[in-house]
Amino acid sequence: MAHTGYMIVADISGYTAYLSTSELEHAQEILESLINTILKRIHPPIILSRTEGDAVFAYTLDESLLQGQTLLEAAEEIYCSFATELEHNKINTTCDCNACRNMSSLDLKIVIHHGTFGLQKLGNHTELIGSDVNLTHRLLKNHVIEKTGIMAYCFFSEAAIKAMGLEEFTAQMARHSETYDHLGEVQGFVYDLKGVYQRNLEKRRTIITPEMAEIVESAILPVPPAVLWDYLNEPQFRARYRFSESSRTSNQQDGRLGEGTIYHCVHGERTVNEKIIDWKPFEYITIEGTHTMSNVALVYHFTMTLTPFANDTQTKLEMLLTANRARNPLLAPLAARIWQKTLKPAFQMGVAGSFSYLKEAIQANTASVEASTS
Repeated sequence: MAHTGYMIVADISGYTAYLSTSELEHAQEILESLINTILKRIHPPIILSRTEGDAVFAYTLDESLLQGQTLLEAAEEIYCSFATELEHNKINTTCDCNACRNMSSLDLKIVIHHGTFGLQKLGNHTELIGSDVNLTHRLLKNHVIEKTGIMAYCFFSEAAIKAMGLEEFTAQMARHSETYDHLGEVQGFVYDLKGVYQRNLEKRRTIITPEMAEIVESAILPVPPAVLWDYLNEPQFRARYRFSESSRTSNQQDGRLGEGTIYHCVHGERTVNEKIIDWKPFEYITIEGTHTMSNVALVYHFTMTLTPFANDTQTKLEMLLTANRARNPLLAPLAARIWQKTLKPAFQMGVAGSFSYLKEAIQANTASVEASTS
């Protein structure tokens, strides 16, 4: 049976040269820690196929994703975890052997291609077969560094970008092509992952903590964090669990949801605008919104945290919400009374209803996907 989806390879660059000049014992320990770090970030909706020495090969099916952006965020997460582990290894060693001194020569490149493939169960892993699988592997042998100067990257084929719906976001990438015997020219885009890592290091976090929150609700949902993240942020599904008639977004970053993006949720004649002020994909998102009642505009903030549960097969979703000020400071006393008497109970009921809907909808959708792929 043929499937359509994404093929993903994460490959440690500099591996061969590093091994040839390093003491095997320490080199093996370092490489093992880096490969295991990558493997920890291969989770649904991405499925591990197998490891290939210095590389990890994985895939995801089209029907497993609500929005292609989730795959971009997965690539960013894989690289940031890899770079963090490499940095920790460098900081925590006092050894002056070649393996420890030269670990800085290692880096990571990721290739993502979209196409058709078959799935074949071999032993304890699932093998992918087909010409698009062969092309994905060929894309690892490229001239990205020589032509772009980007050392750590994700190389998306043009087919992957189109399937993900991220054409606008290529404004933040470098166009690149490779030519292969029997395959011809393959167009794609190179995304600088080291820049992503640096921005994450410099980023200021905004999170509502339990001590700050006036409403705290939680639920266990039957999917891993990355899958739940996809459900939480896809605009049309978001409208459903927030009980809106419709939802649209504005202020995206070259077509990508992220900090500064505004969700416009329509409730009858009223539109509620909620702005993403901070997020870390698959871990948390913080929103700022305004609710107007009796001509008083009340500002609220909430953070939704996603914590792996039951060996990463489920997620504890927690919402922490605070409504701490009126838009007009002169109306603060009135806003506080409206919040306590009317809005707080309504928000609590709404959050509980959202969590209940999420659980039922995800269970139904998961069953549908499993039926279509079995």
